[in-house]
Amino acid sequence: MADYDVDSIKQAVSLLAVIEEHVEGVRRAGDHHVCPCPFHNEKTPSFHVYSDHYHCYGCGEHGDVVSFVQKIRGISFRESLKVLSGETSTWQHSNRAATVVTTQPAAEDRVLSPDDRERMITALRMTQSFYEQERGKSRSAKTYLEVERGILTGACAAYGAGYAPKGFGLTQYLKERGISEEVALKAGVLAYSSRTGKTYPQLQERITFPIYNSSGEVVGFGGRALEDAQSVPKYLNTPQTPLFDKSALLFGLLQAQRAIETKKFAILCEGYFDVASLATAGIANAVASCGTAFTASHAELLLKTAERVLVLFDSDRAGKKAIAKMFDVFGDATHRVSVGVLPEGHDPSSFVKAYGHQAREELSRLPLQSLLKSYLEGLDEITIKERAKIEAVLGHCSDPERRRRLEKEVEHYLVPGGKADRKVDLPARYMRETESFEGILRGIESVGDRRYAVLARGTETILVPLATRNIDSVPLGSRLHLRGCQDGSVKCTIVKLEQKRAMRGEPELDQSLGG
Repeated sequence: MADYDVDSIKQAVSLLAVIEEHVEGVRRAGDHHVCPCPFHNEKTPSFHVYSDHYHCYGCGEHGDVVSFVQKIRGISFRESLKVLSGETSTWQHSNRAATVVTTQPAAEDRVLSPDDRERMITALRMTQSFYEQERGKSRSAKTYLEVERGILTGACAAYGAGYAPKGFGLTQYLKERGISEEVALKAGVLAYSSRTGKTYPQLQERITFPIYNSSGEVVGFGGRALEDAQSVPKYLNTPQTPLFDKSALLFGLLQAQRAIETKKFAILCEGYFDVASLATAGIANAVASCGTAFTASHAELLLKTAERVLVLFDSDRAGKKAIAKMFDVFGDATHRVSVGVLPEGHDPSSFVKAYGHQAREELSRLPLQSLLKSYLEGLDEITIKERAKIEAVLGHCSDPERRRRLEKEVEHYLVPGGKADRKVDLPARYMRETESFEGILRGIESVGDRRYAVLARGTETILVPLATRNIDSVPLGSRLHLRGCQDGSVKCTIVKLEQKRAMRGEPELDQSLGG
């Protein structure tokens, strides 16, 4: 029997971290946080989260971290303690660890019996059948998938897209087929309401996607709200169960397995709709994490199948931040990972919808850069520790040509002084005629039908109009002295050459620019 120190668990685990794991839209409100209540539908968030308890001013739900996990997952008090004691590395808010004194395993601590496992798998399989049937009946689901998202029927079928209707239809459907509430709760397809004392379907009014294990069995679901509203989380997954651990599962891997083995690489996306949209465009080797941060377990799982990985995340700030975090996740295998740079404002799903039949061709033209460079772009300073990481990545790259390209791509980040070559947002002004400016070349940008060199010095950045494409040959990070001319072209003079370029005997940049 396992004896749990309840007070120790409550002290070690952050209530806020637990709630953020289960509920979207959590935001700060003074000295505490608020979010939509996960226990009832509401238009205005009334669920308040304090340091040691929560309270919903809409439905009256109140409790601490143990009761929250118990209610949100529909499990017993002891099972809630077990979950929390096993998740302290993820949810703890201090160096304190929950105390668990184990004498002998309790019944609930043991691995699922074959019979229990089979009953749960059956419940999940029947739930998937129900969702698929409901998708065929729902005009709103069909409109959302095919019109709003542009996902063809074939892709919907390949990835098992379904629809979870409002109400208790699933509960009745499972009951008629001999599935008990106890089994459905354990499988995560039903949840328990302490307010009403009844069970209800975990997913309602959502587009659903089944998540498979490596054996092809449905072990959980991801659901996306049919309509955006502040009162409900946009995305909601099956809670963690004995069969479903979203930190160790990749959506679409089962369907993509053969294509990945054939093409030797996988495309990693953020969401279910990204994967289904790429399939609509004829790209079958895409996978996504199951509504959670990409983990080392995900990376290990993916790299067992794929020799290389192409990351296609949203082009917004959150997407770029998530990409940068992958550097430590992939570790020594970082050299096997590239990043596709999507146009601003796009994710893979919106990109496919925007380009239609040309999406596959347009995706093949996307600019690519290494994950190593994406990571460096997010740093303010290259420390000794960061340099060691970079050297380790390069050292594990056994392909000489690949390593040469990586070294060239990041060499200007490693100049003496240790400052990272950060990309600076576009400036508010352009270079005037006859004006002179010295700075670091950040890149080439298009504004309307004109092309501009982006030059930065400290916090100041300007756009320099270009009349020639010769500047394309200048490596990013080069220090240039630019002077505006009457005809809109630029006269470039290099103030400082990188030592490596001079040692290689390459032509001076003035010559490359025709200056």
